[in-house]
Amino acid sequence: MNLKNNVSIVINDEAMKNIQAGLDMIHSNLPNLITLTPEERRALPKMGDKTQAFVSKSIDYARQNPDVLPKYLDINEFSKDVEAFNRLFQIAAPAQKLVEEVDDTMLMVGSEAYTASLAFYSALKTAIAAGEVGLKSVYDDLSARFPGRPTSKLPNA
Repeated sequence: MNLKNNVSIVINDEAMKNIQAGLDMIHSNLPNLITLTPEERRALPKMGDKTQAFVSKSIDYARQNPDVLPKYLDINEFSKDVEAFNRLFQIAAPAQKLVEEVDDTMLMVGSEAYTASLAFYSALKTAIAAGEVGLKSVYDDLSARFPGRPTSKLPNA
């Protein structure tokens, strides 16, 4: 049996340092990001593709017709919100693509590592059953790593 290795990746210490510095730099350039609770997210009206055009037209018309603005609507804050949304939108698409690629790569390399571990574990059981000595403690340590799964009985080793 030959295990297929779909991804072979090495992320060295220098790359990790550069990646972390890049993430820190991005975060420092977005100092006012917030975190919402799931309830807060559900309660807010959402701006999407269709409403984005509505909002863009609204801000344009509001600027052209300041006499129609309600007194409680701050046109400067309205403008800042629209501009911030447009900038964040430009950041979000490539950031989401990167996160998806990182997640997919983690899934694949994790799957490959887990499959290799299961193959080793199976070979370990076979070796113990064939009378190899000194492997029982390795088997016992690995078998304890399967929470909720009963350990299989091995022949006396």
